Amino acid sequence: MECSNYDLVIEGCVQNGKYCGAINKPLGITNATLVLYENIRQKCVWYTYKTNEPLMYWNYMVAFKNKCLRPMNPTFTTDCSNQVSFSIVKSITERL
Repeated sequence: MECSNYDLVIEGCVQNGKYCGAINKPLGITNATLVLYENIRQKCVWYTYKTNEPLMYWNYMVAFKNKCLRPMNPTFTTDCSNQVSFSIVKSITERL
């Protein structure tokens, strides 16, 4: 998945503050930048797979929720997102 071209200029925001992430302390999400990057990642997953593998987006969303947004032990990190992404891509390549 290649979706880059997002330069951080304001903390937690891109494109001079046009798009910003938010925090959610009850879920342990305290880094707005990570929220923004995860939103971008989810959009990239959708655009990458919407034509040939639309269920991959929903697989990613469910896996991300189950692995990275657990209410008692949230692990909302870049590493968690990457692990979910790699597991989804691995599931595709195993079917080929």
